[in-house]
Parts: sequence; structure tokens; C-alpha cells
Amino acid sequence: MNEAIVLIVMMVCALAFLALLLSLRHRISVLRHQERMQVIERGGVLPAMDDEKPKAPWSPRVYLLRGMMWLYTGIAIAIMLVAISLTSQRPLSMSSKVWQVRNLRYNGATEQQIQQYMHDADKENEGLPLGAATVGLIPAGVGLAYLMYYRKEKQLPSEERES
Repeated sequence: MNEAIVLIVMMVCALAFLALLLSLRHRISVLRHQERMQVIERGGVLPAMDDEKPKAPWSPRVYLLRGMMWLYTGIAIAIMLVAISLTSQRPLSMSSKVWQVRNLRYNGATEQQIQQYMHDADKENEGLPLGAATVGLIPAGVGLAYLMYYRKEKQLPSEERES
């Protein structure tokens, strides 16, 4: 019960923080609009907006950075999930086996099916399956795609990149 309360409090705090950020962003845009309207009314020259500043020139190195970040994040996730999986494996508890046997009997399983379950249950483990580590392949694949794109862009002449 305490875990649910902590989770709810965390979600409420996160939503309150998000609402605060959005309201501050809106307030800033309202103030900017009011300032620009006053300058227009007085016939002054409008100051340049922050969004109108020229941005840094494009470079394929951006894709190198993104690719490395995604790839190493994916590798780290996969390693973490493998470690959790290996350390969380434990045999099924007796209470789990008893509950499953009762459930099988209630649903009309034969004694032979129950014996087969008990034989197979000794081989089963509780915990995170090792296959969960494949989730790390998703960001790793995104990172590899960025790195391949970086390599291809680096090989192109600069005239082709700009067009």
C-alpha cells in the first residue's frame, strides 16, 4: 500500500512540475508579446527575437554524437538487464507451487497433469527472464543507424550535402 502512495505522490509532483514549467513558458511569451506590442504602438524598431538568431552551421558530427549516445545507452541497458536477470533468478517458492496445484485442481486438471506440472516446476525459475535484455537492442540499433548515417555523410562531398 505504501508503494502505491509513493508512486501517486511522485506522479502528482511530476505533473505539478510540468504544469509549472508550461505556465512559466506561457507567461514569458505573453510578456514578450506585450513588449513587442508596446514598441509597435510607439513606432519603435522591434528588437530581434531570440528564436531569430542564426544557428550554428550544420555538421555531420552531430550524428556521430547522437549515434554514440544511443549505442552506448543501449549497451548499458542490455548489460544492466542481463545482470538483473542473472541475480534475480531463483527457484519457484513452495507457496507458488501449492497455489498453482490448487488452481490446476480447481480448473479440473487430472493427477497426471498435476504430477507433470510438479516435475516441470522444479526446472522453472522466478525473476526477470534473460530475454528481457534484448530491450537494449532498440536504442543500440538507433545508435548504429546514426553512426552509419554519419559515415555515409562524411564520405559525401560538401557540395552534395548542402543540396
